[in-house]
Amino acid sequence: MSDSVDLKLPSETKSEEKEKIVNDIIRILNMEKCRHRLVRNLSGGERKRLSIAIELVTNPPIMFFDEPTSGLDSVSSLQIINYLKQLALDGRIIVCVIHQPSSKLMKLFDDVIVMSRGNMVYSGPKADMIPTFEKAGFTFPEYYNPADFALEVSSEEHNEQILNLIESNKIRYCGTYTHPNEDETDAIDENTKILNNSNNHTTIDVPSHSDTESRRSAHERCRFTTIRPEAKVGIYRQMVILTRRSLRTMSRNLIAVQLRVVVHVIVAALVGAVFWDIGNDGARTLTNISCIFFIIMFIFFGNAMPSILLCPQDTPVFIREYLNGWYSLRAYYASKLTSDLPMLLICPTLFTAIIYFMTSQPDDALRFAMCWVVSIILAIVGHFMGLAFGSIFELQMAILLVPGISIPFMIFSGFFYTYS
Repeated sequence: MSDSVDLKLPSETKSEEKEKIVNDIIRILNMEKCRHRLVRNLSGGERKRLSIAIELVTNPPIMFFDEPTSGLDSVSSLQIINYLKQLALDGRIIVCVIHQPSSKLMKLFDDVIVMSRGNMVYSGPKADMIPTFEKAGFTFPEYYNPADFALEVSSEEHNEQILNLIESNKIRYCGTYTHPNEDETDAIDENTKILNNSNNHTTIDVPSHSDTESRRSAHERCRFTTIRPEAKVGIYRQMVILTRRSLRTMSRNLIAVQLRVVVHVIVAALVGAVFWDIGNDGARTLTNISCIFFIIMFIFFGNAMPSILLCPQDTPVFIREYLNGWYSLRAYYASKLTSDLPMLLICPTLFTAIIYFMTSQPDDALRFAMCWVVSIILAIVGHFMGLAFGSIFELQMAILLVPGISIPFMIFSGFFYTYS
């Protein structure tokens, strides 16, 4: 909640105002009991309420909810719809997509839209739905759930009764509609250009007016591809907030962090034991090259493979927050690098230092510094490569592609040479 407030409200908003907004939303949605609980420990109903709370930060006048009761029991579903009803009574427009609502849930809705295969069977007040179906020839059983009856009607084949309902809705809402004339289409084109040239990151794809089909109706000509709000805070502020959140997430999973360090230390000790003191023996130069090659391989893949797994975990949250205009791509990936930078420095440093001195490499500060810098660069490159492939490809494909693309580069890097 605090992160959403920091990202969605302007930077000029005082901390006292932000805290008041958070407290008010928690009170409205009755979330006091789970206020300090980790998200992964929340129940299904509490998670739904948290999703609603995050969007309430900016107090939007219109809110859309896609199946807010899916996966919840009847009690939790009723609680969620009750909260949404309260938000509607406060002056907001609440639109819900819902399947199989109980009779109690159905009573909470004011207006209903019933869809069948992309066509509108009914749209209007809830009280008029059953009379409309009965006029079309359907029989409503006594003591039957209106929602179940509406689903049964919409699930039927498109017979004459269903087609009549669809046509009656078209006449009701579109009977007075006329196609725009040339002046109106020019106005549409002009407004579209204004929107495309604005700074609110709105993209609208519309055919040019010179096209032969320029006289089509507005809803056929306009195709909204991406509508993304503008971020409320600057990119540096976004980086700070996202980095803080990433570090907080890492601190709650210290076992994984500690395990990563321990693995680097153990593997370094094993490699140092296998290649013990080879740096002092000039006759074992080729063996020393093998040791260096293993260092490169482990540091690169040891940072690339874990980074691949980060993207599938964060992708659903990232897509939702990015499309809502919370932050930019640059801020997100920069915060990822910044938050992982301590591990990208600590692990390669420990790994390189242990092996370097156990294998008796040249006792020269400059040469050790060069080796250390190369190790850090390898770790960062591996980290970015893992993030890139994890973002672009599916998990299984990314796991195969990272070594599949990296190993050929290593084969031709000069470590493998045939001596005659």
